[in-house]
Amino acid sequence: MTMPLFGGADEDRAVHATLAVIARLDPALVRDLLQEATGLEADLPGVSLDLDGPIPRLRAELDWWLEVSTRPGAYGVDGAARDRIRAVARDLGPRSWVFVISNDPPAPTWLAAPDGVAESVRSRIAWSSFAWLTKAIVAVLEDPLRPVDSTSRLLLQELVAVYEAEHLLDEGPPIVVEPPASEPTDRPAATPDPVGLELDLADLDALDLGLRRPSSRPPGTDVVVVPARSAWREYLDHTVLVCAPADVPDPEVTHVAFERDGRLMAVVPRIETRVPMLALTASYAAQLRADGDERVAAIVERLAADGNRDAGPYALLLLSHPGDPATLRMPGPVDHEGARFVRLHALHAAHP
Repeated sequence: MTMPLFGGADEDRAVHATLAVIARLDPALVRDLLQEATGLEADLPGVSLDLDGPIPRLRAELDWWLEVSTRPGAYGVDGAARDRIRAVARDLGPRSWVFVISNDPPAPTWLAAPDGVAESVRSRIAWSSFAWLTKAIVAVLEDPLRPVDSTSRLLLQELVAVYEAEHLLDEGPPIVVEPPASEPTDRPAATPDPVGLELDLADLDALDLGLRRPSSRPPGTDVVVVPARSAWREYLDHTVLVCAPADVPDPEVTHVAFERDGRLMAVVPRIETRVPMLALTASYAAQLRADGDERVAAIVERLAADGNRDAGPYALLLLSHPGDPATLRMPGPVDHEGARFVRLHALHAAHP
């Protein structure tokens, strides 16, 4: 299975993916990307330290409007795209900015002097193409002096994959973003695949990508304990555990125990499959189904239809059914002192 993380044939996935990724990035990283992509010379306001008061004070000054359009020439004629800019400009604060990201190389001439927009705010309307935004993403990801956390790195790589899949980078040769090598190698570099980076769920190893947090699991423990809350209901409804990519347990962990009111519940399912990264959208489920992964596709579809979570990204643990022989079924709950990991044989021994 190989596909971009964000996708869908019946939706403007490039717009959706752009907004979804930006919403999940550190604001300082978003600022740097927008400033690089638009070529702004002015410093964008962000977080500042005020030392004038009795104690230091951190102040956040961030008010950015995002206008994203994949339709070429959207601002070349009077219509909805121009009207959106005019409407935002009327309410633009003195330290606010409008960032236009569009499929219009070169920059739309209308944005240089937009009619219906006060001259005092025109200088705070900045434009970038998807290609220039991608170049900014590549520059940030390749900058050894600017560390980017693993989840943000993967989201940005997937965003580039969407832009390429939607042919939004056709200003020149395809831009391919590769994960950084874990160690130097003397082997010649392979010729990059012209279609760009995509997320391969079949081969993706969360440990290799550095998505998981450093393990705190004591040696010998093989059961991860999670709060029951909504997780227990999701297990009964879908036989899965949904978690953050950073929380995928070590490969040595074989079972999941649900804790409620200081006790472990009597049903302890086995982990059958780990899916380290996916999106909870109907379009993503459709792509999984097209690749033949019916079980995961059906689960993603149901979770997306529940409406209890946003699109993600998430990790998914597929668990054994309560009646499956692989599931440990104890005669009753077991007292639990709050440890995140326990030993399976200790749960067996709890009910001789």
